[in-house]
Amino acid sequence: MICAAVLLLAALAENPPESSQSAKGVRFSEALAQAKSDLATPEGRDHDRVLSTFLREQDAAVLTGCFRSTPAPDKGPFELVFLLDRQGGVVDAVVWPETNIGVCLKDGLKAKTFPAPPRDSYWAQERMSFGR
Repeated sequence: MICAAVLLLAALAENPPESSQSAKGVRFSEALAQAKSDLATPEGRDHDRVLSTFLREQDAAVLTGCFRSTPAPDKGPFELVFLLDRQGGVVDAVVWPETNIGVCLKDGLKAKTFPAPPRDSYWAQERMSFGR
């Protein structure tokens, strides 16, 4: 039974349900594919280094608030993909799987301004996992 559950979770991670969509209706799989494409460019790799440092600093404060304010916080891993405008504002975001902490982080980061990406309509991603 445990083996079947692990296989199901692995399949869902590779093919998230179509219901996993952003506020603008972008499916997680589409957003993730675009984020990987954006990251594959030299400019994308440069931006990723800057963004990683920024996220380490910003995530700590937002995550602390999420863990304090969320009843029964789910420490399961998730991936967050977000669309940035040219100035670094969050235009859209989607998380999979939709854990309560993942959704809280997504909502908290929407209010932040990120380092300006190489171009407008730039998708970035962040994977999160916590010790259980």
